[in-house]
Amino acid sequence: MIPAIILAAGESRRMGTLKPLLRIGNKNFLQHIVGELNNAGISRIYIVVGHQAERVIAQSGVSNAVFVLNDNYQSGQFSSLQTGIRQLDAKSEAVLVCLGDQPQIKAEWIRSLIAAFRSAEPLIVVPKYRGKRGHPVLYSEKLFSEILTMAPTQTAHLLTANHPDEIVEVEMDTRGVLLDADEPTDLDELRGYFSE
Repeated sequence: MIPAIILAAGESRRMGTLKPLLRIGNKNFLQHIVGELNNAGISRIYIVVGHQAERVIAQSGVSNAVFVLNDNYQSGQFSSLQTGIRQLDAKSEAVLVCLGDQPQIKAEWIRSLIAAFRSAEPLIVVPKYRGKRGHPVLYSEKLFSEILTMAPTQTAHLLTANHPDEIVEVEMDTRGVLLDADEPTDLDELRGYFSE
């Protein structure tokens, strides 16, 4: 079983408004992401929230996911990954980690990452576009204990640096895997991935 974790606990300072609730078309970011995860066959989804958690949960419009509160979200994104990992079932063979500000995620990306994991069973599977790594990222359950013992202020970059020879990169044909929504100017490019 491969569940998914959506990291949606940040303060969205540069955006100026809560990113998980931003809308593109008739859906907000979280609805877009959960929908594509479902389309890819992932049914167990954990959404890690922190900043204004009650508002995000109440206004998300998402019913087929489990919301998990990260009380320590101000330590950084890695603390939210740890919060999500702690929720996983013992049967989880890996986890797909999604950014809460990447609404343009596609089911085919997810299926490609999972297929690469099933084929070689590496510790990490990451999408790549023209030499640059993007998101979402798949982590083997063999890394869970290491993730949980790292400082919450660390980053996933350290995790990949610790295992350079056990990473499979999946080449994608879209720049979409590199994009997220940090600032309002990013939204125009993201909208290009949707037919509204």
